[in-house]
Amino acid sequence: MTTYESKIKSINAPAEDIFNKLSDLTLVKPALDKINDERLKDVKVEADSIYFSVENFGEMGIKMVNAEPYKTLKYESDKSPLAFNFWVQLVQVSETDTRMKLTLKADIPVFIKPMLGNKIEEGMETIANVISNFNYK
Repeated sequence: MTTYESKIKSINAPAEDIFNKLSDLTLVKPALDKINDERLKDVKVEADSIYFSVENFGEMGIKMVNAEPYKTLKYESDKSPLAFNFWVQLVQVSETDTRMKLTLKADIPVFIKPMLGNKIEEGMETIANVISNFNYK
């Protein structure tokens, strides 16, 4: 498994508010609609899962498998050509400052890692930026 991590982001909200919004994925659909990437298609969002197609890659999905209130949300791949785990870590620094980091561990075959590595890193930063810019009030 290869590990990819986002930069740590500061979010102007309590960890509880962030956790509550991210633990029901239907609440993040408006933010997903703002991701302007023509390769991303057929996005389907349910409370505990997101499914989508990526051009030249196929259908993928994530499903929530564990949630530790106000600290961690863990997801794993579902209906995906690659096995991966994805989690959101939250650390509340003050009432109005929570730090967030995204981590992805993916089982990527060696021969396609050079083609996907940079795209995964870019995707992680895009997702981290979207999450850190949500309105949590």
